[in-house]
Amino acid sequence: MSKVFSNRSATRACPRQDDFTALRRCFAGIGIVVLSLFLVPQVNGQDSSTSWFDQSTMTGDWNGARTALKDAGITVHGFYWDEFAANPIGGKQQGHSNAQQFGLLADFDMGKIAGLTGGTIHLALSDRWGASDSAKYVGNALEDQSNYGAGQNMRLAQLSYEQLLDEGKLDIQFGFMADFGYSFGFTFLLCDFQNVGFCAHPFILYRDSGATAYPTAQWGAMVKYNLSSHWYVETGAFEVNPNRLDRSYGFNLGWHGTTGKLFPVELGLTTALGPEALPGHYKLGAYYDSSTVSDVADLDITHNGRYGVYFLADQMIFHLAPGTSRGLIAFLQATRSDYRTSPLPYSINGGVIVQGPFASRPSDYVTLGAVYEPLNRRLFNVQTEKLESEGVIDPDLQQGETDIEVGYGLSLTPWLMLNPNLQYMIHPGAFSYAPDRKNALVVGLQTKIVF
Repeated sequence: MSKVFSNRSATRACPRQDDFTALRRCFAGIGIVVLSLFLVPQVNGQDSSTSWFDQSTMTGDWNGARTALKDAGITVHGFYWDEFAANPIGGKQQGHSNAQQFGLLADFDMGKIAGLTGGTIHLALSDRWGASDSAKYVGNALEDQSNYGAGQNMRLAQLSYEQLLDEGKLDIQFGFMADFGYSFGFTFLLCDFQNVGFCAHPFILYRDSGATAYPTAQWGAMVKYNLSSHWYVETGAFEVNPNRLDRSYGFNLGWHGTTGKLFPVELGLTTALGPEALPGHYKLGAYYDSSTVSDVADLDITHNGRYGVYFLADQMIFHLAPGTSRGLIAFLQATRSDYRTSPLPYSINGGVIVQGPFASRPSDYVTLGAVYEPLNRRLFNVQTEKLESEGVIDPDLQQGETDIEVGYGLSLTPWLMLNPNLQYMIHPGAFSYAPDRKNALVVGLQTKIVF
């Protein structure tokens, strides 16, 4: 949730001095605000034709320094992302929490810097903090705050080199990066939702494999080739290292803990349908993880390797106004994981996004979607037998979880977006075998600031 800063509120927000991590984050947040306020007058003074509220970023052009850096080959991005969630009804207990994230990204154009045309070095840092409403209060598996997790720490999110060849048709990238975080199975459009079941890739792509998602990175490489202006194919190879999620691995680039390799492949299609050239994206992908993995229902049994497949699609159905980006977009995502090793063997989600619902609000959006993930039937049977052996008769366990979300994205400025939303969790106790856990209503607010 966005906060109004004052001397009094900032003092209350700061933790005890012996809590170094929280103290660092507290003063870092205050420093960002102070720096922004310092830069704003300079930006407005430099270009009186553009007001602060019309800038593409909150901190503007840094009195010309940002443009100078870009001309020299260095493009800097920054963002702050807050997700507030409270459940007044249902779940384990009533409560609320904030999950926050600050990101800093820089792209170094090696054509301008070193004469390597088509080459770019990508650098990304991420810091996450806060608490999980799902873990503390709701008790569901599909987090109602998508930016919670990955160690809740500061970490190196990317350090990679990308090279475009053959007039941009061939894209090669290698280094330290998230395999399902920037490329495979990635659909940033769905980060208009707050629930992790939507943003920005199907939850089980990394939940049931050795893959990682932003901001967790692994060593690897990918190759993408544009077969035409509409079709592409890409593949890659990445390490599988569960330790990457730990807090202690924020800047640990070592290989200790590696269990295997992940090999993803994806075929993609970008469409422009009909006389109005309605945009759409379709992805069909699969992966193989060479790690040795325990059986989902019998931990004494192991399997050499696991796999998964997925299909992702989003398509604008019609324009609300010809020649604009305003329109109705429908989306559908379906995944299938290895039934031997996955507690969540498949998932499906779908819904609609209305971009620019009103002519006077072309940057706003409306979202409505639902995601369903069932428990592996073999694991379900094991848990049922266990409860019955303990004398629990007819435990009435639920076999899956469904989350429904509706929201409205309000673009206050090009750099400030508020997304109030409602999420309804059906059977939030399915994956913790708590049949008496009531369905939960979650009130959310997603705040995005681009620096």
